[in-house]
Amino acid sequence: MSVANGKQEVAVLLPDQQVSIDLQKNKAFRSPVDAIQVAAWRGGELRFDNLAFMDAAKQVEDRFGVTIRFNNEKLKNCRFSASASADEPLDEVLKVMCAFNHASFKQQPDGSILISGEGGN
Repeated sequence: MSVANGKQEVAVLLPDQQVSIDLQKNKAFRSPVDAIQVAAWRGGELRFDNLAFMDAAKQVEDRFGVTIRFNNEKLKNCRFSASASADEPLDEVLKVMCAFNHASFKQQPDGSILISGEGGN
């Protein structure tokens, strides 16, 4: 696939690549991307494919506008795969994420979410 800015070709992309353009330097940068993950996100689905718990939590933070904290650093690096539909409520998404990682969650008085568990799975 060819990407152009007007009539000027910027990049030729292969599957699972994206292009970012630095407008100040007028340079294009190709980088790898998981096209299935991107398509799922744009479609509203949350998709975690062998993702670290902390990275999945960041996606949930962005989607639901919440802050998620962990009580254990080891828990952040636990990896898992799962998906959630676009209309899945926050508590259901967190239940699934925590079940995969042998953890639990609790909403704090400030509105943040604290995920607790031993980690290391």
